[in-house]
Amino acid sequence: MDLRCPFGRVPRFKPSVPTSTTCPKCLKLNAVGVRAGRSFYTRFWFCKHGCGWACWRPPAPWPCPKCKWAKIWAASRLSFACFKCEHRVRLDSLFAI
Repeated sequence: MDLRCPFGRVPRFKPSVPTSTTCPKCLKLNAVGVRAGRSFYTRFWFCKHGCGWACWRPPAPWPCPKCKWAKIWAASRLSFACFKCEHRVRLDSLFAI
């Protein structure tokens, strides 16, 4: 079975990652909601308390080691970056044995 789309590109599936329910902007607990986009694969995350935060990338459940602020997953879901100081952490460096 060929998984190619009509445009000649192979579809990319993003892995499931753990997400946080704390808003990265206002830092309130149980504030993150998820809405589906026009297609099945697009979703965006937003703050339920109305602080104005919305993003196509989910919030990561771990705080930043430098400033203790919230982190956001990268588009590839292979790393996450801090919302405030932009410090980036790759998953392979976290789980290295």
